Amino acid sequence: MVDPAKFQKTVRRPYPPFYISLIFQAYQSREIWQAFDIDEVVNDLINIDRVWYYTRYYMQEFPKKLKVRLFKNEEFWQMLKKVTLKKEAALLAAVKEDLQTFCQAYREYIPCLGVYFICDSQIENKVKSLLSPHFDEETIAELMTLLSTPLLDNYHKLANQLILKDKQAFMEQFPFLHSRYGRIVELTENDAEILLKDLKASNYLETQEKEKAAITAAIAKAKSVMGDKAFLVDLMQFFIYYRTQRTDVMNRVAYEYADKLKVIAKEKDLTYDELLHCMVDELETPPKDLKERQEEFAFIGEEHQMTILTGKENKEIKVLFKSSATGNKVEGRGTYPGTIRGTARLIFSHKDLAQVQDGEILVTSMTTPDMMPAMHKAAAFVTDEGGITCHAAIVSREMRKPCVIGTKDATGIFKNGDTLLLDASKGVVKKL
Repeated sequence: MVDPAKFQKTVRRPYPPFYISLIFQAYQSREIWQAFDIDEVVNDLINIDRVWYYTRYYMQEFPKKLKVRLFKNEEFWQMLKKVTLKKEAALLAAVKEDLQTFCQAYREYIPCLGVYFICDSQIENKVKSLLSPHFDEETIAELMTLLSTPLLDNYHKLANQLILKDKQAFMEQFPFLHSRYGRIVELTENDAEILLKDLKASNYLETQEKEKAAITAAIAKAKSVMGDKAFLVDLMQFFIYYRTQRTDVMNRVAYEYADKLKVIAKEKDLTYDELLHCMVDELETPPKDLKERQEEFAFIGEEHQMTILTGKENKEIKVLFKSSATGNKVEGRGTYPGTIRGTARLIFSHKDLAQVQDGEILVTSMTTPDMMPAMHKAAAFVTDEGGITCHAAIVSREMRKPCVIGTKDATGIFKNGDTLLLDASKGVVKKL
């Protein structure tokens, strides 16, 4: 029997069993982790109702070990960055290869998924502690807002820049922007027109140029007082950038490899979605419960064993891990100040995005780049998850919209249509 007390709820990500099984195989491979000079493995991993549960050891003890090495000197994190970019390049190239080669490249990339989200608070607190002897609280807050917005451009920023110059080139180079977790959503001409209109209306390029100048100045100012620990600013910038980049890369390769998977699915008399609901080791002899898995499933990974639960067993484990969230208020962390009253709009999947109306407060587990059109409409954001490096935190600062992250249970407490009062300065969201 799985013990919920052993696990910590983390992120909501609707990966199908095919990709979950690759992720778990990678997490359990000491050899794959050692390529990043990290001597750890993840032996237990659970996905229930699209929510990932990691062991408390991995979420609480492993970050403590990692931060010691990251903060000691620049050598370790530069090595980590170098290996990360090398594995990224290998995975992007593997979409042209056979299934075995692609799967192995995907596995070898997975430590990037596991590393770049567990040290948010440790990195932020360390940088703040180094700035505190030299600046007042207000100046530190201003610096941290800028330092926690990456100078490096992810796919969506690169796409925004390109569409303003050449819409056709944008359509050809970024067809994967709306596809996530293996689910293919083709980019349309209408999508491009809506994006182009929004970017022009917001003076995107001019705004980005000013923001980058401010970030560059903040980086120089922070480094000037941090002595031999100035490299931590660059470390923080890369971790913030790569938290979004790693999932963008995984979504891109899932899109680009989909046609090959569709061929394999046809050979096995499966649909593409049925194949995605097979674990990678089940492709030779597909399971008989694929229809049930497509409806709902739970993944249990324990000590080199992977199990998919459906039907009654899935319902039982959902009850076991069910959140006990109650009340009419959540607390988290504000990432851009402001107080706003508005109507809650909950987002659980891509299909919910079309329901977002101008001025609503977007409430979700975690924002992702494909939510950008909806985020432009919303007046503010609330998330269950996240730290300074998360997508919602970065976008709130870019759009200058109030945002509260890391509330844990906003999606469990609030409902569509609730009137909310969001005070990002205090990190509080209340139902009125």
